[in-house]
Amino acid sequence: MTQAYFLNTNWIPRLRTYEEAKKHYDKAKPIRGSNVRPIGLDTNSRRRGNCQIFYRDEYITYLLEAKPVAKYYPDDRIVLNTFDKGSICMAQFMQALLPGTKFTSKAGVVVCQLQVATDDQGSVVKKYSVGHNFVIRYKANSGSYEVLEYQPSYKHRLKRKTMKDIREKYEEFTAYVTTMASLITDVKNLGGTNRIRDAQIAELMGSNQPEDWYIAAVRIIANTAIGSYDYGTGWKDMPNPRAAARYIDDLVKHKHHKELFERVQLEEGEYVTDTNRHYIRGL
Repeated sequence: MTQAYFLNTNWIPRLRTYEEAKKHYDKAKPIRGSNVRPIGLDTNSRRRGNCQIFYRDEYITYLLEAKPVAKYYPDDRIVLNTFDKGSICMAQFMQALLPGTKFTSKAGVVVCQLQVATDDQGSVVKKYSVGHNFVIRYKANSGSYEVLEYQPSYKHRLKRKTMKDIREKYEEFTAYVTTMASLITDVKNLGGTNRIRDAQIAELMGSNQPEDWYIAAVRIIANTAIGSYDYGTGWKDMPNPRAAARYIDDLVKHKHHKELFERVQLEEGEYVTDTNRHYIRGL
């Protein structure tokens, strides 16, 4: 489970090189009975046990929630790890440690935006997903960073022609649901059906039995209904044909995700939120 809290970063040092990290480590007083030191140097910040430092095997490690998030090596390599915890807290911690960077948490992934040095002594802004062993080095002569190791970023692209062909298979069912939704004024008038999972609804959608279509249609209309208050009759669950059609489209993408989506590798330094990733898990 990822941390949900926000981190106060005012007392976290800004460290771009091993030398800066070593100086900060030497200033920090050891915690009694432990081989780790607190990141904060004053009395109040020393009490924050979620952020600590330790020195071992010639590298200095900065810990968040007992996890080695950043390691500083004598050759000025900085190795970052999120351990698959793409939380806001993790992003804030990394951004506080590394001046000139911007870390954000998007859809459970920590994304790093930084100035990357180019061959002509210039720099360009790039974005990387930070997973395991994202390795950078600060270059003082250009005031930017050098990316030494990174994990490629991917997105799942929808095959539109395939989606069109599959959508046609459900056209009759979609028309059946939207017509039913437009003819009634309250979902309660449809009569009760047991709640069923989306996976079961998707299976019923592909059936050729009228009773299966009815059960699936009622659940789709109920799941997409909008609450409305009428002074004469009180609260009603108003059907929403457009929302019902979108819901069917969503179920189709989940059910046929293997045919509909292709995994595409992005160029180095490019990152976009993979909005289709949740379909890949299926129903």
